[in-house]
Amino acid sequence: MGANKITGLAAATANGDAVRWEQIHSASHSLDGHTGPVGNLTLNSKKIISLANGTAAQDAMAFGQKYTNAEAVSAVAAGDDYLKLVGDTMGGVINMGANKITGLAAATTNGDAVRWEQIHSASHSLDGHTGPVGNLTLNSKKIISLANGTAAQDAMAFGQKYTNAEAVSAVAAGDDYLKLVGDTMGGVINMGANKITGLAAATTNGDAVRWEQIHSASHSLDGHTGPVGNLTLNSKKIISLANGTVAQDAMAFGQKNTNAEAVSAVAAGDDYLKLVGDTMGGVINMGANKITGLAAATANGDAVRWEQIHSASHSLDGHTGPVGNLTLNSKKIISLANGTAAQDAMAFGQKYTNAEAVQAAEDAGLILSATKTITTGDEDTAHTFGRAALGSAADIAYWAHRDQLARKAIVQLATGAVSLDSAASIALKQGGNIKLGILSTGVQLSGGAIVTTIENNDSLGTSDTKLCTQGNVKAYADTKATAAEAHAYVEANALTLANALAMGTNKITGLAAATANGDAVRWEQIHSAS
Repeated sequence: MGANKITGLAAATANGDAVRWEQIHSASHSLDGHTGPVGNLTLNSKKIISLANGTAAQDAMAFGQKYTNAEAVSAVAAGDDYLKLVGDTMGGVINMGANKITGLAAATTNGDAVRWEQIHSASHSLDGHTGPVGNLTLNSKKIISLANGTAAQDAMAFGQKYTNAEAVSAVAAGDDYLKLVGDTMGGVINMGANKITGLAAATTNGDAVRWEQIHSASHSLDGHTGPVGNLTLNSKKIISLANGTVAQDAMAFGQKNTNAEAVSAVAAGDDYLKLVGDTMGGVINMGANKITGLAAATANGDAVRWEQIHSASHSLDGHTGPVGNLTLNSKKIISLANGTAAQDAMAFGQKYTNAEAVQAAEDAGLILSATKTITTGDEDTAHTFGRAALGSAADIAYWAHRDQLARKAIVQLATGAVSLDSAASIALKQGGNIKLGILSTGVQLSGGAIVTTIENNDSLGTSDTKLCTQGNVKAYADTKATAAEAHAYVEANALTLANALAMGTNKITGLAAATANGDAVRWEQIHSAS
């Protein structure tokens, strides 16, 4: 539009309509629910009524609302920075802004503030006044009893005349003025901000024009070749317009492009959108303009209305691009589908598969693979595997049931001795060159030739060399799970966290993109441009 206006617009009646000036500058507005900035509110002698008392620094204050004593004292800086009603002397400056002082008594002496009517009455006295004054508007009155001027800037009395010398000097030898009977001017008159009045109406090219000749309801520009300003028609028409013939001509309503012109205008007749619907291959540069009257989006690819992305509830169904941060304000994501890919959000009730649990445990160092080790240094430690615990304390290494750490199932002492405690506290101790081996037939202690066999309920001493011959003779550790058993348990059962998982400053990476309700969302899914 450049700096041009749209005039003759009908009043807006529905969302999406363009609005007339008076519709947003009327005496009554409703700002109910409005949270954005507004312009100046001009009340035109109207009131703001039913106003609640202000409670914050920028709140509007109701007429009947009063400061408390404490607020009043604070407002006047300990009660001493104001002028007393009985009269006082002010040492500073009042910046009135655009405000008035009303109720002022009439000035009677030098230094008094002056009322409006004292300097705008029909009769003034400037006796003794030496300072500058403003324009003196006489409203068809006279200045009477004026003394003849004697200095260059003196006012001149009506009966006072120039001397011959003064007149000749004033008109530069009597030849630099226009004669009343008519004359031709060779120079330029600088009018300043003055008007020429009493001008006859222009009737031909070159005549000076009266105001009403160019501001009447009907104009004639016949023969005019120079530029003109904006033409405001106020809902009137331009009639009897000839058809345009060159690029900048005005076009008559009934004038149509020729086929060749139309094809040229739309680049081979195929670069426009049809009203019945079409597909656009290029880009529209909207500048700072809006698209209004848009139907609400209902499917992927639809343009979205403002309220669809600024409502309290949003739907990301089918959304595949990145989205911005999602702030839930203590709300939940409900009906979330179980995650199926690395970047999927995980539902609260979702469990790891056996393979995922094993992998997660291995990644965290909870299961010892061929390349995994647990190093502890000198501190007392315990590593738990299901119900079993592997740790060290007080110069011993042990394997025990983690609920019965006082009962060590296998103990390696600092001296090298190993104790294997059974459920009945029967110790199998290693000493010298005696070895404890597990055979397919049972338990064997060897340090020489096998001299006897272990019978049912027999005990093994430190120097016994016996071979198990009956299946019900066993040696075992008092623990609920071996490492293999713990590994098998993790694979066979899905794991659910009973407590919160403290991530510290760590991230969850490798998460699959969310595709359904219940999925955890990847960063780029909530940080897209839309």
